[in-house]
Amino acid sequence: MYPKHYFDLFNPDIKQGLVFIGMSFNPAEQFKWTDIIEPALKKVNLTGYRVDMNDINDSILVDIMNGIKNSQILIFDISADDDGRRNENVMYELGIAHAIRLPEEVLIIRSDNIHRIHFDISNIRVHKYDASKIEESIESINSITTNMVSSINKNKQLAVDKVISLFDETAASFCYYKANSEVIALKDAANAYSLETIENRNAIRRLLELGMLMFLWDMKQRKYAYRWTNFGKVVLTKLGFLNNSSKT
Repeated sequence: MYPKHYFDLFNPDIKQGLVFIGMSFNPAEQFKWTDIIEPALKKVNLTGYRVDMNDINDSILVDIMNGIKNSQILIFDISADDDGRRNENVMYELGIAHAIRLPEEVLIIRSDNIHRIHFDISNIRVHKYDASKIEESIESINSITTNMVSSINKNKQLAVDKVISLFDETAASFCYYKANSEVIALKDAANAYSLETIENRNAIRRLLELGMLMFLWDMKQRKYAYRWTNFGKVVLTKLGFLNNSSKT
């Protein structure tokens, strides 16, 4: 699937703590993942994901786009090989990431000593690490990712506050009563045009626009419903609506 079509069709559903890793799968480079990058992420409770870890027989491009779209952080190791060439696939994935993700969500690293960087990214900071110094490299990547998570969380709080400021009383009431529902469905066709149901539909449309709800479609039963996105759950938590036992 062409990237633009994919990203236009599916809204992001960011998985907290998930890190998409774009790097060469050359066996000679495997130690950079197992000995440096993965341990560095685990130290800050982050989970790295490479598309070669997926056992499901999906399109690899769809798998890549899904990882780029839904991971909290993206790391691209653009280290050159012994011939001085940077991996074309990794550079392509990096280009997609730059088109749809924020700068503070994308980390570029390299372990080579080649001075020349591709013109297209020469003005972007690339963090260098020494793959021969394992512990030093782990600490370096650990420190960078920790700062990234902190920056992302601060920006997320600003986004949460902005979304809450755009609520109306119908959306707020809907969130209060439906916060702990795993699946939200309007099943009663007989009351489809009652005032209460119409208000609920208006609230759902508003929350879809704000990225708090996502649409679910059951092809076999031809039924639909909604569920909270991860971002929606963050907003509900900030409002104090999740697991509120005082609801009636």
